[in-house]
Amino acid sequence: MNVLRSNHPEIFDAFIRFITVPRPEGQLLRLEETSNTCGCDLTDHRVRALHEYKTGTTACSWPSLGALMECHVMSAVNLSEGRLYKVEKRLERAVHQHKPASWPRTPDDVLPYGIDASIPALASWGDFVYGAPCHLGLLSSIISVFKKTAVPPILASPATANHLIRIGRKPFLKILRKLAGPPEQRTVGLITMMQDIKCVSCCFQNIRDYFDPDELRALSTLAIAQVEDSYDFGFVYVCSLAAEVLPSLVKGCKDINMSDIADEFEQCLMNFHIVGSIFHIHLDLPFDSTKCSESILCRVREYHKLKDTTGVYIAAHDGLLALWNHERCWAPGCRATCVAAQRPFAACSGCSRVTYCSRECQARAWRHTNAPHQAICRTIRHIVDTARLPPTPVLPSRSALTDTFVGVDWAALVRFRDHMVVLQKHTTLAPALESAPDEATQHGTQEEGLSVSQMAMDRGEARPETHVL
Repeated sequence: MNVLRSNHPEIFDAFIRFITVPRPEGQLLRLEETSNTCGCDLTDHRVRALHEYKTGTTACSWPSLGALMECHVMSAVNLSEGRLYKVEKRLERAVHQHKPASWPRTPDDVLPYGIDASIPALASWGDFVYGAPCHLGLLSSIISVFKKTAVPPILASPATANHLIRIGRKPFLKILRKLAGPPEQRTVGLITMMQDIKCVSCCFQNIRDYFDPDELRALSTLAIAQVEDSYDFGFVYVCSLAAEVLPSLVKGCKDINMSDIADEFEQCLMNFHIVGSIFHIHLDLPFDSTKCSESILCRVREYHKLKDTTGVYIAAHDGLLALWNHERCWAPGCRATCVAAQRPFAACSGCSRVTYCSRECQARAWRHTNAPHQAICRTIRHIVDTARLPPTPVLPSRSALTDTFVGVDWAALVRFRDHMVVLQKHTTLAPALESAPDEATQHGTQEEGLSVSQMAMDRGEARPETHVL
């Protein structure tokens, strides 16, 4: 697949144009009818191999338009985990390595007809084909690329809101049926389950990140109105289903020593807990344990118990914005800025938020007397991971960002607030440092056996200088 992406991007251009082009009413119905009859040219050995891919010679492997579309989206387009935000980074890397850029080369490759026309075009497929969770993965990728500009066309498409709940609940209802069956069947197809659940999880996460409370309420109203069943809790209902079934999957994976998959399910479970509680708060839903998971309700109660203590939330919010917006070296006493240096600064790989102009500054900051980064690195990582904060600020207000702190350890927010107060004092008022490194720089710094240069590395990169924000 990677070879095709690099050497034959026209294949993927054709796939994405096929599923995003606006079509006249009735055309999809005719496509569905014609796809029910196999038209494979079995004299061509390549076509015959595709024909026999799943079923052998007894029947065509692609018996419906739905099966074909699922193949296009999940196998060919392969956007199921919402990673399109890395498009530009991959392009820069390809240019640097003198290699052809893989598809998609730019975000516009994903929606060649524009987002306003393509969102309803994608939604129209759901009326004719089986809605696989990978379709939500595609929608998640689109939101992650186009951010707030994706919100209006989604709100203008009732069918899209409908699919968010109808498709979102499918993997969990399927798992519930498995759990009711024989024990030996409960862990069959774990990889597929994990992929489907991650699609739903990423999509709901992006909705939480890019829809403000009013937009979320409008989307929820649209979704509930389109679903024939009386699921008046909408998105929270889907998150509650996840909270009900995922613990059993985690236990089943651990019982058969599949710890990696168990970790993936646990991460998804945490995400659904956080997203479900935030949806519950924004939608102002009642505390009904018959419609909402008790684990989600516990988080909501925790939020309401602490919401009057806004000082810590606001201070943590402002501290994160300082790390986002002040493009500077955060080593105490250093006044270097990205603008003056005419380059971006590398970030600590432990927290991925605090930037330094050099390895020497990072080593000095790691063991600083008053504001050591060593003491706060894991705390920042906990806040960022638990709240699922994006690498750049996208939320419009303090209240919108502080809502994301639901589920974050209260003591962690307090530690971060206190650290930022001390750090900003030392980075603002301290005199400029001499160029000579101190003792910490000369001896190096270790974080669980990692050198300073390794601390600065982007995960998966071979050189620390490539780790830039």
